Amino acid sequence: MVIDLIRAFLVAALVLGLPGYLWSRALFAAADWVERLAATIAMSVALVPLFALLLARILGTGITLGIAIAGCCLVTGVGVVVWSRIRSAMPAPEQWRMEAPRLRAAALIPLILAGCCIAASLLRVLPVRTLVPYTLLLIVLSGVLHILARPDSTVAKQGEVPDGNTGAAANAPGKTTRHRGFERVVSLARRWSIAGVLLLVAARGYVGPALFDWPFIRGMDHYNHTVMVNLVLERGAAGSYMVYPPGYHVLSAIMVRLSGLSPLQLFAYLGPGLMLLPAIAAYIVARRLFGWAAGVAAALFGGVLLNSQWMYFRDGIYVDMLAAEFLLALMFVALTMFLQAPHLRNGILVVLLGSTIVFYHTITTYYEVLLLALVAVLWLPYLMLRDRRRALAFAASFGGLGVISVIHAWGTYDLSATLRGLFGVSDNTDAAGHVSMVIGTEEPFVLGTVPAYLGQPVVWFGLLGVLLLVANLRQLRSVQHLPAVLLIGWTVVFFVASRTSLSGFPLRFTRDLGLPLAVLASLAVVSILRSTERRTLLTFGAAGVMVVVVALQLQLNYNQATRPSRQVLMTPEIAAAGRWLESHNSGGNIIVSPHQNQVPGSAMLAIGGYEGLMGFTKGQLALPRVVPARDRPEVEAAQWVLQHASGAKTRTILQQYDVRHVVFYKRFRARSLWDNNVRYRPAPFRREQALYHVAFENPGVVIFSVCGR
Repeated sequence: MVIDLIRAFLVAALVLGLPGYLWSRALFAAADWVERLAATIAMSVALVPLFALLLARILGTGITLGIAIAGCCLVTGVGVVVWSRIRSAMPAPEQWRMEAPRLRAAALIPLILAGCCIAASLLRVLPVRTLVPYTLLLIVLSGVLHILARPDSTVAKQGEVPDGNTGAAANAPGKTTRHRGFERVVSLARRWSIAGVLLLVAARGYVGPALFDWPFIRGMDHYNHTVMVNLVLERGAAGSYMVYPPGYHVLSAIMVRLSGLSPLQLFAYLGPGLMLLPAIAAYIVARRLFGWAAGVAAALFGGVLLNSQWMYFRDGIYVDMLAAEFLLALMFVALTMFLQAPHLRNGILVVLLGSTIVFYHTITTYYEVLLLALVAVLWLPYLMLRDRRRALAFAASFGGLGVISVIHAWGTYDLSATLRGLFGVSDNTDAAGHVSMVIGTEEPFVLGTVPAYLGQPVVWFGLLGVLLLVANLRQLRSVQHLPAVLLIGWTVVFFVASRTSLSGFPLRFTRDLGLPLAVLASLAVVSILRSTERRTLLTFGAAGVMVVVVALQLQLNYNQATRPSRQVLMTPEIAAAGRWLESHNSGGNIIVSPHQNQVPGSAMLAIGGYEGLMGFTKGQLALPRVVPARDRPEVEAAQWVLQHASGAKTRTILQQYDVRHVVFYKRFRARSLWDNNVRYRPAPFRREQALYHVAFENPGVVIFSVCGR
């Protein structure tokens, strides 16, 4: 297991590191090693799967070992050419940076009371819902008092170097040895504090699986990913099973070929590491806006205190972490870079990152459209009136992004057939069906549960950060307005979308609201810490309460992460049945009995190497989000067979879909996420000995083989 873990890490470093490094040097102006790491990963994620998929389409094969190696080599080679022509981008500009304000005494009193309420709810002294209205009122009151008290300007004083740097002054004559020692300590803190936070994030991801999960891994969605990766390995496309765009599965297929591990093994070893990406993304955004201290705080809030990325990992929803909580944040940075300096390389960066999101994730593409619409509404009219050159660059970049995004989406969503259906040229109704299955069909969370759901320090300090930033917009330099307003707009749009079912995905918007809140929370944290410069009882009290609240949430999250998980679906019985199916896989399909969650069926498909047919319960069949219209015929066919072991229609379905095996679950493990009330019984199939025979059975699973197939 240790050897496999090392192999997975080495392959991940090879695929995500070397190919994208020179691309990141040429296109992304990184300020430190964390930004360079993030840009390198983003460039590799964008280009390696794309080149490999193009090679597979040209050769008409799946992702072979040769294609995996060629894809990495091509991206690296082209990167050398690009970098040799345009060289490295200049260091990130410092003029965006906004200095956090010092909170005045009047604002600290309600803030301390709010911190006490948060601590009481985390300690479960009083119910969370009872304290939420009071905490909300106190946080808002603190922000209002801060505004009325006219706090210090957020703009650095003339001649002051942003981010706490002292520049040449550190070496000026007369500096005492003690002062120089302090400067060295600050320099070391700037360099290594983020590394310590990332270690905490990695520990949160890996300790639980290392103690309780391996060789399996907690989560659900990665079984669907495994089925799609297997199809990409074999055919180069997921075909009718495609739930997501192909980017993530091509990337995973490349790593599978290079490592020799199975998709499930790869996800088990690398899945927890994906939790680092939201922390890195929060660090980059906060560092560029508010300085390195805020960046470190944002990484702590976004990687350790925020529950969004933990829930994505816990459920195996890896693509969301990569796209919605990493690539989207880098897209935010690229947009601000481009609108501040509309150079060619910044335009290329916007096009590359924006189209990569379309290549990886549908819902994050929706997020991106909202973000781009926000940018267009806020700045395009101004640019058209005041700066035509920048407006043309803006339009050209967005036009290029649109063209490449359509190319990515053309095959993924069968846009030609969809467009014909929308204009009445064909009978294709998939577009209308996809819209109807999400709009208005999912209710948002009760507002009072959101702080506990995302992490109370993230939500409440994030709200305070919004108020602080809004209060100081007038005092910012013009160059700082764009990223500040865009960050506020990102947060407000996601919050509004999370409160209505008309957004289609209110629960996803709620989860992904956590990242901009983590960035804004870092502003509040730095403001509280800066207030201690006045050395009063109130300032130290506010800082102390903040530390206590963070420590309590930290303990709560690590207690959760280091316990056995109910989301570990796999059992020795299910694994043994899956291995039997894999060893006897001669083609065709299998039918898997349903449960209250469809994941057990997808797990069996993933291990056995099949792509269908899964059964669903009656409740699941009634939900268009669970069973889209295009999949309904197959699902209803599987449902009929599970309820009618014999008969003319059953025999027709078995022949039509080339069904080789029928799988029934007999029980699930105790105290699992799924109850043991198995609703479909294998007894009728045992009686039909002319049509079925028991090919495999253990205490948890029985597999019937269809006679004559």
